[in-house]
Amino acid sequence: MRCSMWRRLPPFIQRIDSTFHESSYGFSTFNEMLASMGDLVEVRRGEFDHELRLRPVMSEPAA
Repeated sequence: MRCSMWRRLPPFIQRIDSTFHESSYGFSTFNEMLASMGDLVEVRRGEFDHELRLRPVMSEPAA
């Protein structure tokens, strides 16, 4: 997951939430945080760019 794109994403998130920092969640790097969220975040790698998206939540059937 080492790519210059990952370095551009945290400042974008900080524009939305100025208090965001991966260390607040116990991670030393943004890459480390993304890697730990594989069940929530899907990474699609392209030839020239990458796409991050949230995985769909599978709801449990009603009892």
